[in-house]
Amino acid sequence: MMMSRTMRVWLSVMILLGGLVGAKATYDRVRVEQTLKTVSVCVPLKELQHLGAVGGAANWDAFSMTVQQQTGLKTILVDEAMLSDLVAHGKATAYMGAELINMSRVGASAGDRFRPDRLYVWLSDRSTYDLVNSGLITQLGHQAVIEKVPGITLEIAGNWEMVKDLGLGIDPQLVADLARKGWGVIARLQPNLRLDRGALTQKCHQLATLPGVKLVIFEGPMILGGPGQVAVVADQLRLYGLHYGQVEFFPQQEFDNLVAHYPAGLIKVHSITELEREKMTATTALRRYVRAVQDRGIRVLVVHPQWKTPAVGGLYSGNVGFIRALTKTLEAKGYRQGLVATPFPAKMGVFSVWELVLLGLALGSFGLWLWSFVRPLSWWGIGSVAVAVVGSLALFPLETYRWIWGFLGVMVLPAGVILGILDLHPQRFWVGFMAGTGYLILGLLAILGIFFSPVWLSGAMVFHGIRLALLFPLVLVWAVLFVQPHRLVHGAYLVKRWLNTPIRVGVVVALGVIALGVGYYVLRSGNAASVMGKEMGARETLEMVFGVRPRTKEILGFMFLFCGFWWQHKPWSRWLLVMGTVGVISVVNSFCHFHTPLWVSAYRSLLGIALGYGLAVLVVMGRRILQLGVTWWTQAR
Repeated sequence: MMMSRTMRVWLSVMILLGGLVGAKATYDRVRVEQTLKTVSVCVPLKELQHLGAVGGAANWDAFSMTVQQQTGLKTILVDEAMLSDLVAHGKATAYMGAELINMSRVGASAGDRFRPDRLYVWLSDRSTYDLVNSGLITQLGHQAVIEKVPGITLEIAGNWEMVKDLGLGIDPQLVADLARKGWGVIARLQPNLRLDRGALTQKCHQLATLPGVKLVIFEGPMILGGPGQVAVVADQLRLYGLHYGQVEFFPQQEFDNLVAHYPAGLIKVHSITELEREKMTATTALRRYVRAVQDRGIRVLVVHPQWKTPAVGGLYSGNVGFIRALTKTLEAKGYRQGLVATPFPAKMGVFSVWELVLLGLALGSFGLWLWSFVRPLSWWGIGSVAVAVVGSLALFPLETYRWIWGFLGVMVLPAGVILGILDLHPQRFWVGFMAGTGYLILGLLAILGIFFSPVWLSGAMVFHGIRLALLFPLVLVWAVLFVQPHRLVHGAYLVKRWLNTPIRVGVVVALGVIALGVGYYVLRSGNAASVMGKEMGARETLEMVFGVRPRTKEILGFMFLFCGFWWQHKPWSRWLLVMGTVGVISVVNSFCHFHTPLWVSAYRSLLGIALGYGLAVLVVMGRRILQLGVTWWTQAR
């Protein structure tokens, strides 16, 4: 490395100090994660009532208590009331005026000056009447809703198709009744793009008056209010202390804008679609729910009963048994049942200016370290990075500042670990590995510190750049090992020389194979659909054995890395080191899933490293045994 001893010490001190600040943040994060092991397992009220009907329950109150006792459920998902549901449950009757006029002519009803173009709705009781009346007035206006018979009948300017699926609000009497029975309630709202600011404000206020309702989920492909009203919804949710759920793998329009306006209100939710449920066994579904909570920090599970595929013991007994198994499994893993507030307290991630500067300098120092492999490092370069760290803190918003320097750290840390070992300890194998482990830990602590913020840990903000982070360190290590550092500065000359090189079939084939391998390596990352069936089977086996699945890239990467350093005197060891970089990249990538509990990322990475080193030892021993066998065979002949 072309760097003076003084500069080497300066960079090492900066990295160490940044690691210490990151260690403090990591300790605080672990403490908070231990206190937030609460998860809500809930079933939609409509589906639970249907399950009771299938099981022959005659009394909802008794059935509700039985379900709580048998399954351990404490939370229920309540949908906004709609006219279509009220009619289906016998709480409302609706006719168009033209229909009533025709019935009057044949004596089927009493004519009462009905207008043929209006819709008339009869409600079964006063509370239902008030819910429908206020809900329709909120969305259609006072002029469109007329009390035909106060407390009994409404006249609506519209037809059945216009109003049947409008969200009328959550029934306050229903919520109060559920609360008395010990249920926590999550509200699910229908999207409506026609609501103005006043209507949205009134709807949020109505939610805030419901006892125990703190979490809202949006039904359908769009959030409440739609484009142009996101800021209003965010302000109202924040005003009333309401949180909103994001259903994993189910994108909704304008949701990112809502997160940007109110990131502290986000709670991650997981559910399994009907199409997926039909293809899953109960064991697979159970494992998926548990993995979502354990691996990705999910706080709410929306469980849908299985209707089309008969469960073991029948639909009722099978579904109740499945929910009971899910709650018991989560309890056995240390999770408590309850209605969640917010995943991470807003006071987290509050750093002093000097701590943020140290974290930025630590991550910038990794970049300087790598730059020193290409060109001699000067104090001017160090000063430039220091100015950039301090200046960007003044120029950019805090979360943008975190992303800039965190992104730099993620890009350069894996390559810095590999090249740092080669530079400091080229001949001492075990000392080199210990030094590399130290570099990796300090760099990870600095990255975890810079992203120590509720908006990152809750998943409100996602780290973009993972694909690039998979490739950049790999290319950088390859360039330093094969192109020679001092020649990298003459990039234009190298490109021109490569372009003038005669094309050979072998080279083209080799480049094609490499391109396919790199493409598969990048595209398959985090995408189970692109993983081969045999590997999926191996993944599930590893998960059942260890509880958390180690990453394939870490196992193979650290196997190559160990072998590359073990045989570093061999000319082909450089290729092993390049492939081994994948293991370090994967470890960094694992910790960049900030919504994943920290112990899961650490445990997964340690498993991958241990299994990779174990395979490497077998490879080294196998090669040695093979060499001895060949020597013995040669001498015997």
